[in-house]
Amino acid sequence: SKFVLAGHVFLSSISWITYAYTGDLLSLISAAVFMGVVGSMDLPSRRRLLAESAGGEGIGTLIGALDLFTMLSSIPAPIFGGAIYGLGGLRAVFWVGFVVNLIGVPFLLKVRVHGEG
Repeated sequence: SKFVLAGHVFLSSISWITYAYTGDLLSLISAAVFMGVVGSMDLPSRRRLLAESAGGEGIGTLIGALDLFTMLSSIPAPIFGGAIYGLGGLRAVFWVGFVVNLIGVPFLLKVRVHGEG
């Protein structure tokens, strides 16, 4: 599941860049559909990776903590997005999303699951 999650992060990075260069309604809708398909890989993969990493112990607490951090990070995100937009324009927002996602891939690949060498 860490490879699926890393794949999701990589593909969502591509989706962010696709958004940055949409020029009409059809390409915007296509980018949104692509992001939706890629986004559907995220939650199941994150939860399975947590379960595998914990070895079946304390999964409920781990999922709750994951959801807490995800929701807490979504609070300041519009402020950062607005600041990035103000400083660099619309495309800069999507470029930052692209870079942040790609930075996460190596970290995901280093996650060890329970029982892995």
